[in-house]
Amino acid sequence: TPFTALGVAVSLFLGFRNNACYARWWEGRTQWGKQVIVTRNIPRVCATFMPEASAKLISNLAVAHSHALRGQLRKTFNQYNNSKDHQYQSEAFLEAAKYISNEHRAAVMESANPSDGILRLAGSLLRGALIDPNCQECDTIAASIITAELNKLCEVQGACERLATALVPFPYSLLVHRTVVLYVTLAPFAMASTMGYYTILFNAIVAYTFFGLDEVARCMEQPFGDEPLCLSMEALCRTIETSVAEAFGDSVKPPLIPDAKF
Repeated sequence: TPFTALGVAVSLFLGFRNNACYARWWEGRTQWGKQVIVTRNIPRVCATFMPEASAKLISNLAVAHSHALRGQLRKTFNQYNNSKDHQYQSEAFLEAAKYISNEHRAAVMESANPSDGILRLAGSLLRGALIDPNCQECDTIAASIITAELNKLCEVQGACERLATALVPFPYSLLVHRTVVLYVTLAPFAMASTMGYYTILFNAIVAYTFFGLDEVARCMEQPFGDEPLCLSMEALCRTIETSVAEAFGDSVKPPLIPDAKF
């Protein structure tokens, strides 16, 4: 029947949109997994080729980059959703500033792209170590190895910015939502002749399923927000802080356990 064909079409539309949104969510988690790996590599590599003080400065900048990146991603999410709750966004930038030296903090955090500014600062510090006659361990080979790790952080940042700004086309999402509304509205008329009073129950089940899938897709479409199903970037940043602190024998903060509002 035409109604059955419409139901099949709605299912296909929802399935395609959910798959696309889940792919975005999973890529976001993959990129942040790479962020964790690289920030664990940087202290080890820097400590191999540089004095501890210089190695710790650059490693702390990797932590600052992680916090600043989550702040920028939350800022983009708030802009796209007209959100006025900037608590998580502001807290991220404050945490990033703690890991930047006083002489560079203002210039970096006031730049248009603080995460990129942090990477530029790390490159500048690396260049200073390279030309420092008292830092014999850091030669051009060591500098290229450390630079390669910093480049990976830049790649993660670029990928996350792409996910944050290039959403699923709005007309497609709107078409799926309106089609679901149309289907749920017309469903009772198609079921009433055969199901009688049970029509209300079965239509409620259909509505719950279709609207639920639509909402799940909406939440996963923007993985860097502060809604349920979004990535727990605060917990990931705490993992990064712990890894860098342990690399230099510093005290470790307790881990963060994600809850319903990441």
